Amino acid sequence: MDVERHERTLSDPDAPLFHLSSPYGRINDPNGLIVIDGEAHAFYQWGPAFPERGIGWGHATSRDLLRWTHHGMAFAPDAAYDRDGCYSGSAVAAGSGADLLYTGNVKHPDGTREAHQVRVHTADFVTFEKDPAGPFVADADRPEGYTAHFRDPMVFGEDGGRLRMCLGAQRDDETGAVLLYSAPTAAGPWRFDGELEVDGLDPASAGYMWECPNIFRLTDTETGVEHDVLVLCPQGATDPAVNPFGVADVCGYVVGHLDGSRLRDTGGFRLLDAGFEFYAPQVFAGRDGANDALLLAWAGMPAQDDQPSLEHGWVHALSAPRSLTLRGGELLQRPAPSRADFGPTASLAPARLPEGETVGLIAGGAASATWLSLRLRIDDGASARILIGPEASPVIVELDATALRVDRSASRYHGGGERREVALPADTERVVEVLVDRSIVEVIVDERTAFTMRAFFVEGAVAVSLSARDGEVALVAGESSLFTA
Repeated sequence: MDVERHERTLSDPDAPLFHLSSPYGRINDPNGLIVIDGEAHAFYQWGPAFPERGIGWGHATSRDLLRWTHHGMAFAPDAAYDRDGCYSGSAVAAGSGADLLYTGNVKHPDGTREAHQVRVHTADFVTFEKDPAGPFVADADRPEGYTAHFRDPMVFGEDGGRLRMCLGAQRDDETGAVLLYSAPTAAGPWRFDGELEVDGLDPASAGYMWECPNIFRLTDTETGVEHDVLVLCPQGATDPAVNPFGVADVCGYVVGHLDGSRLRDTGGFRLLDAGFEFYAPQVFAGRDGANDALLLAWAGMPAQDDQPSLEHGWVHALSAPRSLTLRGGELLQRPAPSRADFGPTASLAPARLPEGETVGLIAGGAASATWLSLRLRIDDGASARILIGPEASPVIVELDATALRVDRSASRYHGGGERREVALPADTERVVEVLVDRSIVEVIVDERTAFTMRAFFVEGAVAVSLSARDGEVALVAGESSLFTA
């Protein structure tokens, strides 16, 4: 770690306090997420010399999911099979250590590429050794019918004593796919078990590449039935049911039952997060017996690096960890850090707001980050407006009976868009959780609709207030906490 460069990042008033962000350079996909002996290990794609090439795996740890300690580069591209980057992958517990699986990327001058799947072993999370045998699935062993867009190995469970793994892929006809492998141990040998067939997801309109697939199992709290959840990032999807915003990249999930190589009885594709910046999520391994899944994502998007933080030598951050549960076939999401770890909680006084009236919820202050939970009742035809940021240029979050609307046009960054409208389920209760951490904002409505964005505010104290529009809004109950690093 370059201490001087890290301190420069920390001196930036936009650097998040409790979101895991780049120590310097560029951060993107979370990788190798695993909990060992109560400690969360988060690896991440890291380009410390950005914009120069060279992507390895950075490493950070936390015991409360709020305070993260960076440990520098775990391993870097230093072999013929990963000379252009150590790309995304996952972790498998191995005693008190782990096996880390990643994609080694090779790019040739003629524009062609190679993708090699590689294993790294660590016994202590201090030293990391690439398998001296080389890739466990070399590019030459890539199944016929798929391009070199073949990456992101994710081990997701066992079946008959064999580990199961999924990879994101692209067919020769430039449609996306997920491929399945199995092996007796992480060291292999790995066997190709075929392509995953996903009921309710048409590859012809669901994008040209399916990146960062995850598969995990949850019990539906409403029915008591176990389901398998596939999370993936379809690039270039044209189906409005998959990509309602017509953008280049989205992230969503499908719930069903994994039967061999088929995910059947699904309810179709749903967005996991509808925000401007949310991509490449991954769930933590090492949590056997937990009744939820713990997820971390990149609060960024591909090819959107021109952010104000580059003036301080860093770019991008990760989302706050989220706890995922399943109810009625739908994922519910909550911020995962404990409220007790976040800081003292204050109750907000109930209030009735007629049209045009505003009540302050969090006083302005740039030194602290904020967690806020609101239970709202909104008159028919009315909307609640949550204003986040300096008074003269807030990010506006508006909710009514049918939609969530977000406007960040007054902020210093809107590379992924200025405004977006997201349809809300008809039976939404309007319980809103808001996380504000300097230049990142996350909003979760009724645990069902999430929206993540970067919001580089203009100078001034960042406050949060609530107002009513076109009718009455009742603040039935509320809580707030401030986090200071």
